[in-house]
Amino acid sequence: MSTGSSDNPSAPDQSPVDPVIDIQASAARALFALFMSNVDAGNDAGNDELIALMDQRRYRSLN
Repeated sequence: MSTGSSDNPSAPDQSPVDPVIDIQASAARALFALFMSNVDAGNDAGNDELIALMDQRRYRSLN
């Protein structure tokens, strides 16, 4: 006897669901991880560049 989903109507649907990806949050987490990696490595110049880039993007999005 088969025990597939058609045999058990109360079983939850097993179909795969595409996850919702928040690209802005993912980018923010990646930038933060890079920033912290630079802090750990003592790379202040690298973080200065990241801060300048983030400031540019922020001011560009406000206009």
